[in-house]
Amino acid sequence: MKSVLTLCIFFYCLISSPLFSQTYPSAELLKELPPEVAGELFETLPAFSSGEAPGGPAVLSARPERHFAPWPAGKLDGNPPEDYRVIAEYRKIWDNGQADWVHADSVEYTYDERNNMLERLTRGWDGTLWVRSWREVNTYNADNQRTSSTDERWDGAGWDHENGDRQILIEYNEDGNITLFHRRTWQDGEWLDWYKYVLAYDPITGNLASETFLFSPSMPGNLENDYRTLFTAYDSEGNALLLIGQSWENGEWVTMERQSREYDDDGRLILQLFQVPDGQNWIDNSRIIYDYNSEGLITSQTGQYWEADAQSWAFEYRIEYEYNNNGDLTLFVYSHWDEDTASWLGDYRYINEYDANFNLTLRWYQYWNHYVGFWENSERYIYTPDANGNTSTREYHSWSVDENTWQKRYHITYYYEVFVGTEEISIDPSAVAISPNPGSGLFRIQLDAEAFPGAEVEISAFNLTGQPARSLWVARAGNTLDLDLSGLAGGTYILQIRQDGRVAVKKVVVVK
Repeated sequence: MKSVLTLCIFFYCLISSPLFSQTYPSAELLKELPPEVAGELFETLPAFSSGEAPGGPAVLSARPERHFAPWPAGKLDGNPPEDYRVIAEYRKIWDNGQADWVHADSVEYTYDERNNMLERLTRGWDGTLWVRSWREVNTYNADNQRTSSTDERWDGAGWDHENGDRQILIEYNEDGNITLFHRRTWQDGEWLDWYKYVLAYDPITGNLASETFLFSPSMPGNLENDYRTLFTAYDSEGNALLLIGQSWENGEWVTMERQSREYDDDGRLILQLFQVPDGQNWIDNSRIIYDYNSEGLITSQTGQYWEADAQSWAFEYRIEYEYNNNGDLTLFVYSHWDEDTASWLGDYRYINEYDANFNLTLRWYQYWNHYVGFWENSERYIYTPDANGNTSTREYHSWSVDENTWQKRYHITYYYEVFVGTEEISIDPSAVAISPNPGSGLFRIQLDAEAFPGAEVEISAFNLTGQPARSLWVARAGNTLDLDLSGLAGGTYILQIRQDGRVAVKKVVVVK
């Protein structure tokens, strides 16, 4: 570890741009949004990549599923390692004239004592030296939830802003649920509003009650109501059953659609039915049907629309998923229904390959060329894992149709450090007993008295993408304490239990 840190200090320039990190917004966020906002959210909402707010239940989820592939395991692509954190990246681009890789830019990460990423500093190569160019500065609350993210530019003497820089402000309620996501843009010496999400919750159940999207048509400018979703019914497990979509028109909210949801016995979404009003009744408009395998992994998603003349459902699109025996996604195929041939015709697909240890080694994208009738390459990523299974390098190629070959574009090298087990003493997980596990969110934790002699411990919960979900100090009575994670969405979480430089890591499953 010391040699790695020394290398990174000596070669302080070996750090690269974060612009290619693949984190995605919640699966249902992009409908009804202007393209420029959808693209922005695609890059700036890592907190929502699993469809849940940090420390709270699923939000931003009123809209139909987006047609993007869920990314599989890959330590920098959805599943950061538990014991390592990225401290530096170094990016090169391919120079066709020199037929070689040349310096592009770099980024270094700074964290606080709670492992929150405070800053990522980007440096550009000017041909001779690495020069500061851009940085992202983040702030957090006491629960390790990000409260702001601001872009700054280096002007040669200090940090300032340029037109087009972004700022994100996030607020939460006392239960840790996100209540505000506010995007602003620097324009002519001031921060101007671009768009905003406002979320409200039922004061009794804590369930999401409404989600309102405000947008500035002049971008940036004054915010105006645009669209909102009312969550009007939930089942006993906290699953949303009925949602009402409204559009802001002529100074008032106008109901545009209704969405009904159905779930299987395991709480998995199996049907979304969309209806529109005709003045008196709700008329079927479209629906999405979901299928799963015996492991609970989604295998297909089928979109249909209501054909009024035929009074029947007609196929529109289908997404199919395949996995290896480790549960990693190996194939994602998007197809549309062709009425002329009465068959599914492929449009695009993602293919993923793994090594013997199930580390992602290759991902490539292809689209179906309907003129010649075969899958045509578009782009690919080549990954090299290190001895710890972390992504060491990632290389991006695009397909040249004219030359019928892959063309190199950029190459990223990643550097890590251990953040559990260096300054801290790793405690055997058997020193922590959790019950019931799985559970509804209320857990009883029993700690070994010798491993954790103090009265209080800090417990941090992370989802499986490595994003913080909850952090709090808990006092215990005797050797036991109670942990309330009922505000989190159902799923598996990683708990880190800390006290005076000692840490134990355990998994816990919240069932909704």
